[in-house]
Amino acid sequence: MTERPTTPGGHRQVPLSRALGHFAVEDPEVVELLDLSTGRFERHADVIGDDYEKALQLRMQLQTDLRREQPRFVCAMCMTPVYLVSRPEGRKFFSGIRWKTAAAPR
Repeated sequence: MTERPTTPGGHRQVPLSRALGHFAVEDPEVVELLDLSTGRFERHADVIGDDYEKALQLRMQLQTDLRREQPRFVCAMCMTPVYLVSRPEGRKFFSGIRWKTAAAPR
């Protein structure tokens, strides 16, 4: 089996599939993200996906990536690195921006 190429941050360049959005909030802070590993713009629901355990793993990986200053996803509007937030009620996730900017003031 052929390995997919990776980015300098070690992320596999795998396009995301369309998700039903079971674990994504309806009105997220960041609606569209730029995946720096593929160069593709993705909906927040597709980034979160439909597998709760994988979403939890992604949340932890994104936090690690931010600490290493090698973010995988940035806000499509302001290009600020994003992280994944987990709501304790309802098992929902949304993307958040660490630093608020004029382009993404929420």
